[in-house]
Amino acid sequence: MDGSIKYEDMTFEAAQEEMKPCPNCSARTVYNADMKKLFCEYCHGSWELDITPHEVAKENDYYEAANRENEDWTSKKITIECKSCGAVTEYAANVQATTCPFCNSVQVTENELTKKTIAPSHLIPFMFGEETARGKFSQWLKSKWLAPKALKKMAKLDKMKGVYYPYWTYDADTFSKYIADSGKDYTVTVQKTRIENGKTVVYNTTETRTKWVRVSGHYDFFADDVLINSTHEDVAKICHKVEPFDHSALIPYDPQFLAGFAAQRYTVGLVDGFELAKSKIARMIEAGIDNEVRRVYHADHVRNIHATTEYSNIKFKHILLPLWISSYMYKGKMYRYIVNGQTGKTSGEAPLSPFKVALLVLGIVAVIAGVCWWFYSTR
Repeated sequence: MDGSIKYEDMTFEAAQEEMKPCPNCSARTVYNADMKKLFCEYCHGSWELDITPHEVAKENDYYEAANRENEDWTSKKITIECKSCGAVTEYAANVQATTCPFCNSVQVTENELTKKTIAPSHLIPFMFGEETARGKFSQWLKSKWLAPKALKKMAKLDKMKGVYYPYWTYDADTFSKYIADSGKDYTVTVQKTRIENGKTVVYNTTETRTKWVRVSGHYDFFADDVLINSTHEDVAKICHKVEPFDHSALIPYDPQFLAGFAAQRYTVGLVDGFELAKSKIARMIEAGIDNEVRRVYHADHVRNIHATTEYSNIKFKHILLPLWISSYMYKGKMYRYIVNGQTGKTSGEAPLSPFKVALLVLGIVAVIAGVCWWFYSTR
């Protein structure tokens, strides 16, 4: 192979060699996210890296790749598989990794990298370093007003780990045939009775009713850059909380941006990922059909949408997106914390204070009781 991976009409650049050593002292270099440069930790030399997108990230043909999901993109690598959360993380062969970067579990198994996978074509580099990510932790804790008061003093954040997480993005043309109920509101005048001063009084009032009509049609929709996290389901749920990413910042994959960081290898394959994307696309199509029925039939309401969809011209990208991952202990239990390495958006797990939750529930009950009392007292 000539240093790139061939998929007939698409090519992914691969890291066929170790990271380049420092040209001054031959020591290890890492990507410094604060400087946006390649940095030598020994002599402190630095070199510019181009993080400017120069063209729109190209898509790849789904069907060709689905039949050939067996290519490699790195060399001299090991994988660490976590027995606790299922994450599969990739490191350079000379890195010693004894804990999972996501859940901090020590129940990990080191494997030689034998299974080949589709290479990432693009990535978004980390835009800030560990200290900035750690600084956001105290701000995030302050926003957890249902957490115990002691949490802010007792929570001690472990070392933050920069990890590139694998995602699929999918594009597709869709054609859907649908049936739905189109509802249009109208008003009627009705007579009702009520008791006033011990007497029955008849009065007129208006009611809004809906006339439902069964309609059918077809709907065309282009699904663009539908994002699917291709890691273990539990990991994906937490990562989703710090989305979105700005995809306009995608640049071609360059292994130098991985120097000093870990990279997750996907566990949800290309085909399975598209099945997950279909669920997202189906919701988009249903929303589009809803709007279409309202526009065409001047409907006030739409219900019971049923659609059958055909997909064509399916394209994909395999991309790496930056996340800072850590965990902290509180009263013997571990909680996870995550920061979007591009936007700085934070999320995580936090304990709840039973006292604060009880106060909140009592407050809600008091408000509902007050509204009910006001409503019945004014009748």
